[in-house]
Amino acid sequence: MRKLVVRQLVSVDGVAEAPQRWHRRYRDYELEAEVVAGFARADALLLGRRTYQDRAALWPDFAPDLAEYLDLVRKYVVSGTPERKLGALRPGAPEWQNTTLIPAAAALPRIAELKRLSGKDILVTGSLTLSATLLRAGLVDEVCLVVHPLVLGTGRRLFEAPPRIPLRLVSTRTHRNGVQCVVYRPLDGVGAAGRISRAGLADHSNHDNRDSHHDQEGIRS
Repeated sequence: MRKLVVRQLVSVDGVAEAPQRWHRRYRDYELEAEVVAGFARADALLLGRRTYQDRAALWPDFAPDLAEYLDLVRKYVVSGTPERKLGALRPGAPEWQNTTLIPAAAALPRIAELKRLSGKDILVTGSLTLSATLLRAGLVDEVCLVVHPLVLGTGRRLFEAPPRIPLRLVSTRTHRNGVQCVVYRPLDGVGAAGRISRAGLADHSNHDNRDSHHDQEGIRS
């Protein structure tokens, strides 16, 4: 079974909103190498509609290796909006290959099915509402927090209102710039899939409209 990995950039006080405003000063070769390695372990991306829409408009401007990866990798887009054609999700943007729309109302069983297929990791970055929903549903196998050594004080936080979900620490790595990459996994038996209803995902998916500034990688050339 494939792992579903949620990776997010956060501040010490848990803010994950608009990392492009505060992440760049911490970028260095060591951190970017770790980001690239995380992508290399995944052969599918799972995104909320707005995060996908933003990245579809920006991917040609990313560093060449990342831009090629994002274009070629399989992308699954969860959306509660009524578009039937993927092209409607990225008006005026270049065509993006290998993209599949998953209606929000049917997303949880579809994602569970994707996890049962053979392959590498399924990676979620950005898409804060989707990330929290997947954690509540018991579909997340690993949470990787890239914790930046600053306190922002305001901004949308990661997992603002999830239920209490016990996690176990798997690894930590501290970079020379003070950024820590901390990996957790849910405790065995915690968070059985189906804890949240299909309708619940549909209700929450439109909140990804607020994720337009949550581009969690932001590696630009």
